[in-house]
Amino acid sequence: MKLPIADKEIQHQLATMCGSDTGAQLTWLLYRYGFPTILTAQVIACVMLSALRGYAAPAALIIWGVLFTVVTLLRAGLYLYWRLSDRKQERHRFFTRLYAAGALAAGITWGSLLLFYHPGLPVYLQLFILIVLVGMPIAAMPTNSICPPVYYSFSFPILLALFYWSLFVVERLHLQFFLVAVTYSVILVIIARTYHLNLQQTLETRNANQHLLERLQQMAYFDPLTGLANRRWFRETAIKALERGRRHGSRVALLLLDLDNFKQVNDRYGHESGDRLLEEIAHRLTNCLRLTDTVVRTDGDLARIGGDELTILLEDIRTTDDVRNVAKRILATLHQPVDLGEARLRPSASLGIAIYPDHGDEFKQLMHHADRAMYHAKNSGKNRYAVYDGEEEETERGIP
Repeated sequence: MKLPIADKEIQHQLATMCGSDTGAQLTWLLYRYGFPTILTAQVIACVMLSALRGYAAPAALIIWGVLFTVVTLLRAGLYLYWRLSDRKQERHRFFTRLYAAGALAAGITWGSLLLFYHPGLPVYLQLFILIVLVGMPIAAMPTNSICPPVYYSFSFPILLALFYWSLFVVERLHLQFFLVAVTYSVILVIIARTYHLNLQQTLETRNANQHLLERLQQMAYFDPLTGLANRRWFRETAIKALERGRRHGSRVALLLLDLDNFKQVNDRYGHESGDRLLEEIAHRLTNCLRLTDTVVRTDGDLARIGGDELTILLEDIRTTDDVRNVAKRILATLHQPVDLGEARLRPSASLGIAIYPDHGDEFKQLMHHADRAMYHAKNSGKNRYAVYDGEEEETERGIP
């Protein structure tokens, strides 16, 4: 039995609409695949009315047809309500109960078809009614058994009608037909439950794999201490930014930041204090980039690429002065006091800047030039930034 989850597009929609909530995913699949079944049932009901015409009271047929159509319209309206709802995930239990109520109404309507059965009907019509009653629980299984309460709500009235037929309507072999009906019902329940459990297990396995994949991606692309992206992520992001710069003729700035005297912090106060300092620096830089003044028109991307090195990527800059303003803001933000418990420090950093296309057009080249500018700033007294400028870098001090 092929599960609906095998479709890649459905997998994507499930992840988008329901996240990793298995219950919400099951409800989504129920509605997604249930609506065509509802419309198909209406078509079969019309065929049944046509077959019984001339063999049953017209008023009874009209009443049955109208009731069935009303049930179909209500279920279709419920489907539309679900589609328009913006809280599918949070209210999935509510929507499942509504669907089960609609399925129960449909099952009662199908079960009432037995009222048209009588021994005076032609044999083929008697057989037709029985085939429909026997076949409906099977036909509804692929969709309704996604949620067992829905399947039981739909099938129980139909199976009850078959029990009644076997005990009180058929002229002979009452016990034999009843035992067959019971066996049939048990088999349906077992198959429906197995289908549901298989689908649930598929979803749970997929969700677990998705969590594992996200965890692996987190480990592959993000620094566990600061939560910042790492060198690998930064390289991929920077290369894409440079490609956009080439297409649109825009400038991209790469800033390489190295904390001053970080080794002394570790040696004097311990690595835990060094870690706390890095976490605070990362927090400050992230907030600083979010608040960068509007001269820099797009967000800055920040990554930690080494023990005490960080890189910042700025896209779509207009002039070198834009980058200088960002560098000054960064140095001023970092130089605010930090309380490490054992000591109160005023961190500083040396910052190197390379700009595409002024200082290179490849990521590796820009990183090399930003690294040279950063060391020039450090050798010039620290707590300052330097813009790469060929053999000689232009430096400017940060906060005194």
